[in-house]
Parts: sequence; C-alpha cells; structure tokens
Amino acid sequence: MGTVFEVSDVNFDQEVKRSTLPVLVFFYSPRCGYCKNQNPVFDDFAKDKSSKAKFVKLDISKNPQKASEYKVSGVPHFVLFKDGKAVTAFGGFHHKFQLSDRLAMFRI
Repeated sequence: MGTVFEVSDVNFDQEVKRSTLPVLVFFYSPRCGYCKNQNPVFDDFAKDKSSKAKFVKLDISKNPQKASEYKVSGVPHFVLFKDGKAVTAFGGFHHKFQLSDRLAMFRI
C-alpha cells in the first residue's frame, strides 16, 4: 500500500469501515493553514506505518456528510477506525512523533 488517497462521502464506508486494516482518516479543508502543514507530515507518517494501517484523507468542504457524522467541528481532525468502528479521535496539528504516540496503544 503505502500511499495516502482521498475518500469521499460516497466511498467512505467501502474504503474505511470495511477495511481489514485499521484506517486513520485525516479530515481537512484546503483553506486551512494547519491542514496544509499537516499534509506532508501525514503522508510521511503513512509511508512509515503503511504495513500496519491504511491512511486516507477527506476534504470536509466537499464531503460534509461524513464530517458531520463524526462530529468534526474543526480541522485538522483525525479518526482511527478498527473493525469498522471509530475507536479514537483527536484534533489539531500533530508531528510524526505525536501521531505515533497517539496511535501506539492501537499497535500502529
């Protein structure tokens, strides 16, 4: 795997909820400065952890349904899914080591 790709309201359930691997969803807006800074960090983190999880991005400006469903009130925002269920969520800019610390208990 190793690549981060975009999901939408349409394919979210297929790509995220039905995945056999844990999935970290990065909710973002293209107008968000913190999100622009988070993008390369997220991509780099995904490359390092691609054998343990799947990594996807969702643009909340184009996909308001899933953003609302998961109560995303600000971006950047992350939700980790395991076995089709959201198991943790957190917001704000995170460096690689911070993402790693947040996800360590899930063996990612």
